[in-house]
Amino acid sequence: MKHQASWERIEQLFAAASRLPPAARAAYVNAVCSDEQVHAEVMSLLQADASAEGYLDSSPAPASGMTDAGFTLSSGDRLGPWLVCAPLDHGGMGEVYLGERADGAFHQTVALKLLRHEAVAQVERFHAEREILARLEHPGIARLLDGGISTDGRPWAALEYVEGEPIDRYCRQHALPAENRLHLLLQVCDAVDHAHRNLVVHRDIKPSNILVDAAGRARLLDFGIAKPIVDAAAPTLTQAVLTPDWCAPEQLAGEPVTTATDIHALGLLLFHLLTDTRPWPLQGQPLVRTVRLMLDTPAPPMRAVAAAGTALAHAPHRLRSDLEAIVARCLRREPERRYVTVDALHQDIQRALDGAPVAAREGARLYVLGRLLRRYRWPVAATATLLMTLTAGLVGTAWQARRAEQQAAQATAIRNYLVQLFKASDPRIASDRPRGQITARELLDIGSARLDSEFADRPELQLEMLGLTAEIYRALGERERYAALQASQVALARQLHGDHHPAVIHALLLEADDARQHDDHATALALVERADPLIRRAGLDHSALRARWWLHRANALEADLSQWPARVQALEEATRLFERTAPDDWDRVITLANLATAYWERGQHGDAAHSRDWLRRALTVAESARERDDGELQVMYANLGHLEAFLGSAADAEAAFATAASLTQQTHGEHNRRYWHAAAGWAGLLHEIGERERALAIFEALQPLLPAEPAADERGTVALARAAHGIALLREGRPQVALPLLEAAERDYRLSAAHRYQIHYAQQGLGEALAALGRHPEARHWLQQSLQGREADNPADSVPVLDIRSRWGGFLLARGEIGEARRQLTRVLADAGPRRLPSVALAQAGLARLALEEGDTAAALRHSGDALATHDRSEGLRDARLAPELWWLHARALAQAGNAAQARGWAERAVDGYRRHHHPDSAERAAAEAWLARLERAP
Repeated sequence: MKHQASWERIEQLFAAASRLPPAARAAYVNAVCSDEQVHAEVMSLLQADASAEGYLDSSPAPASGMTDAGFTLSSGDRLGPWLVCAPLDHGGMGEVYLGERADGAFHQTVALKLLRHEAVAQVERFHAEREILARLEHPGIARLLDGGISTDGRPWAALEYVEGEPIDRYCRQHALPAENRLHLLLQVCDAVDHAHRNLVVHRDIKPSNILVDAAGRARLLDFGIAKPIVDAAAPTLTQAVLTPDWCAPEQLAGEPVTTATDIHALGLLLFHLLTDTRPWPLQGQPLVRTVRLMLDTPAPPMRAVAAAGTALAHAPHRLRSDLEAIVARCLRREPERRYVTVDALHQDIQRALDGAPVAAREGARLYVLGRLLRRYRWPVAATATLLMTLTAGLVGTAWQARRAEQQAAQATAIRNYLVQLFKASDPRIASDRPRGQITARELLDIGSARLDSEFADRPELQLEMLGLTAEIYRALGERERYAALQASQVALARQLHGDHHPAVIHALLLEADDARQHDDHATALALVERADPLIRRAGLDHSALRARWWLHRANALEADLSQWPARVQALEEATRLFERTAPDDWDRVITLANLATAYWERGQHGDAAHSRDWLRRALTVAESARERDDGELQVMYANLGHLEAFLGSAADAEAAFATAASLTQQTHGEHNRRYWHAAAGWAGLLHEIGERERALAIFEALQPLLPAEPAADERGTVALARAAHGIALLREGRPQVALPLLEAAERDYRLSAAHRYQIHYAQQGLGEALAALGRHPEARHWLQQSLQGREADNPADSVPVLDIRSRWGGFLLARGEIGEARRQLTRVLADAGPRRLPSVALAQAGLARLALEEGDTAAALRHSGDALATHDRSEGLRDARLAPELWWLHARALAQAGNAAQARGWAERAVDGYRRHHHPDSAERAAAEAWLARLERAP
């Protein structure tokens, strides 16, 4: 009630103050409001309301009837090489002109954006927009072509001129059906996804910022309030100029802004394009009412507001239903409950257009089955598939090619079995124990003991019930009971049908999986090969069982990197078979996820993006799978976090790790290896992007959970957690504390065949830690081990090899081995090519240090400047901990060049960065502080 009362008070004060002249509003609020929180909110709303006109907020489309009032340039004026032709639009902070190239090089028409004189406080935001657009190269985004400073000192930018109509007006004027509008929205999704992959949140997606050109292409404009993902959080409404009608709830509430904010905006856009209206009646509402309405009121179903003549009304019924589910998911109040990525939204819209099940309708099993039956009605009719579902929480099992009479008899037998089973807990029947104390596990024990007697005269049904009960015990981790029941099932199957019965083959594959989980891959592969001719003789080469065979074959090959092509081929065969025979089977999810893992482990240049694509496909299938498995979902979300981090999507990575950790806490608890995996990845990400205190809190809470002597299936995860913690401590200048963690990680990786490829990560950390501690012979050994291992597993231009080579070059430079150091660092630049990678920045920094030692000041400045530029525009995640090192290096180069003033500025920036990202005991931090102190004392 306090929250409601506060909002009512805020609304009253805002309404009263907004009716006063602007100059009198603050005094009025100060006089009548003593509550600091309410006072701050009212002032924030008044400021936001006063600046509601957007920064360069209108699209650069010619405005009919516009006069020159409000423009500061005239036709014929120049901005750099561009000639001003005509005014287009202006806002409270910027002006937009039509321009043409005037230097005679070639003809080109552009939109010229110029900051207004009275908006000098927005210079940083203008520069930020130019920097953001410079990173984006996509046919659906208006490109930045040029930029500079006008003769009166104002920044300007030349952008690709897009001549077209706002997307909503274009759809109405051309009377586009729903399907065509969806295809336009898919183009917008592609553009937004590209921005997100380049670490940019647009934050202002609305129809006026999306023009459709004469060729029917949607073009995304106006990144004026866009932000790099790591900076996108907006604690108050006054930090960004917003368009309230198109805001996400978190923007209005002053909560962190992520890529989910743009997904909400795309949901609003989809709603608007299909219904010609919006979910909430916000037009003309005071801002405070807008905030309350969007925070407290769920969006209505589209059909509830769509008029009879709208595109939605004319769409097929099945498409309307799917689109409502998609929009509802986009518009969820909680950002984490929306689509994980724009790509996931894109895929769901495409599935709706294709008539496939959409992930937005998660949990609707009958819907999924009905959609699949409609989509594949002729194959289904040809194979005469029947589905029998066991309710009351038991696993559903499908049986094919059975007579309907047998199905009915079996269903009756199972029903009677379940009724008798649960009578053991019936409180109306006397027993030696109160019925509330009998557990589900005890009921299962009672039922399994009756299987022989209950179904003795129906062996086929007994065979199936033995398999079902065994699988339940396996899922519960009851290995002995599972093994006993499975042995009984296999014996009965052999007695009735021989070795080629599916139960016998399935048992072989499960036995292979058990061997693989205990790192006995040779036995696993032998068992898989034994199953191969049995499947062939049973005539099941085109069945889901053969798909599982391919999956288990791939798993058996995972420890041998030389078998990587055969492993990927097996997974791709499994994927094709699952798509044809069992598209909603959970093993299809596992297959797709394993393909993602295979490409990630391979480590080739570009394979990380390929890996992410496979993993996103896996998550999409998982959301509509018949049997959701949150335990496996957790692993996939954690892996997605690693991939998003590697590819530079910090916000998406953190969201994936947080989802993984939450799922594991709910399913397995914190003492499970899956939680350790997610928590370690999350903490490592936070530390890398500069959230040091949050990261260390997670690491410190995680360490007591890790066993000193992990079990075989835990070793790889424990090693990952310890290595991530050790690397974080190393990067913040604490090699002594990091060393034992990295030593333990290297040992556990060595003992874990399934994770042996990751050992080079721990070896590199070991080498760096030992070097920092002055133990140079040992450091040399481990760095060489890491370099040799990565070179054996990866191409020379892969990110892992470039990373270790740049650090190996730095080690050699520190040891005075100048010639070999130069060769290694130069090779990094040659192998990386034009890519802007952290390893390239490290190599450039190494060359700058080398030039400083040789007294070549010009080369030192050039290389240190290159390192800064590479880091500022690096591909992938930008390591906040690396920046102070590069700033200090540049300061030393400037000082050697005699530019003490600029050197002091860069050194101060470096010291501030070290203090934020390094521990007080950091040797690097102390050295930078001492260097700055000497510089300041110098005359």
